Amino acid sequence: DPMMMGGMYDPYYDPMMMVQADDDDTDTDTDTDAAADAAADYAAWCAATISCNPASGAPAWNMPIGSLGYSAFPKRAFFPGSVVNLSLYATAANAGYLSYGITSGALPPGLTLAPTVGEITGTITPADELDTITFDGNTATFNLTKTGAPVTLDTITFDGTATYNLTASGSTDTLDSPYFMGGPMSRTFYLTQNAMMDDYTPADPQFLTVVVDGVTQNASTYTIDTDIMGRPRITFDSPPTMGASSTITYTEKTAVSPAAAANLNITIDGTLVPVTDYTIHASGTKVVFDTARTAGETMTAITHATGSTLDSITSTEVAAFTPTATGKLTVEIDNALQAQNTYTINGNQITFNEAKPASATMTAFLHSEEVKYAFGITATDTVNNQGSLQAFAMYVSKPGIALITPK
Repeated sequence: DPMMMGGMYDPYYDPMMMVQADDDDTDTDTDTDAAADAAADYAAWCAATISCNPASGAPAWNMPIGSLGYSAFPKRAFFPGSVVNLSLYATAANAGYLSYGITSGALPPGLTLAPTVGEITGTITPADELDTITFDGNTATFNLTKTGAPVTLDTITFDGTATYNLTASGSTDTLDSPYFMGGPMSRTFYLTQNAMMDDYTPADPQFLTVVVDGVTQNASTYTIDTDIMGRPRITFDSPPTMGASSTITYTEKTAVSPAAAANLNITIDGTLVPVTDYTIHASGTKVVFDTARTAGETMTAITHATGSTLDSITSTEVAAFTPTATGKLTVEIDNALQAQNTYTINGNQITFNEAKPASATMTAFLHSEEVKYAFGITATDTVNNQGSLQAFAMYVSKPGIALITPK
């Protein structure tokens, strides 16, 4: 028998098996491999090989109602922002060959399913985190506010005026550097990227930065247009010298509109500028200093000179927050969840029944909508390709907590 070697069946000589001589099998089931290697004939080998003789039947779920709802310790539901690690349990007919996948619906934002181990992990993120309140022992009513993430604005170079645009830069694209040959015929070059493989058309040419021999070129010294084929190009008024170095970059800038001057944090020459020294222009996208920046001017403790650079400027929005009619608040003081009957909400204000002492600390202040996320997870036996669907529902609800249970 050409498929027998030394009186024993060897799949290497079986043209139907296509087994390589240097067995690259990564199967960790060494007992089955050993039994297959010692098989006397094809039938015996097939009986010992799970892929040749798989068990039939769909996986069985082992999920009691409510088993995923709570952290192991302490025994409480998850708050938005907490780390979640929930395990799924199913048994496959072919032990060890099981995969999980979401086949309908979707998990709440921030959570993912690991298909090979059957774990739902991540951070629940549907709640708004409100600004915490500082108690003084006398006040019972406080404004509800929500501070956004700080936005770093572009620095400003003073030019002797008082009014400047407020902008924030996006990512920077670097274009191919032209090769200057010198002479009047070496003035126009195509704008390209990726070693001249791709044309680059700037959305707004004013955001191009052109540097030749280390000197940033004024936009009035060159023209951006397209040729008759629509290819973007740059034409210098005066041809750069032969072999001159250059860089061309494009950085998109967007206007920033702070709601109030108090939302700006301006530092000049390393010193924080008082908010009373500037205002927001009626356009909403300009900052106006009380006094124009002129050479040798001194104001408060800051000395400015023409051309001095604004070291840093950030905008952090603090906006009034009004809970929705269907939203729920999570109010936690000194790690104790406050009952809803201990405070009232009126528009964007919260009023406690009693003023809290100055020693009290707000440890959680969240707003969340009551949302139900329904999704189906199929456990699949990867050997016989049979699957079993289990429906789940996950709730992010009053007061901003999460609960997950099989239906």
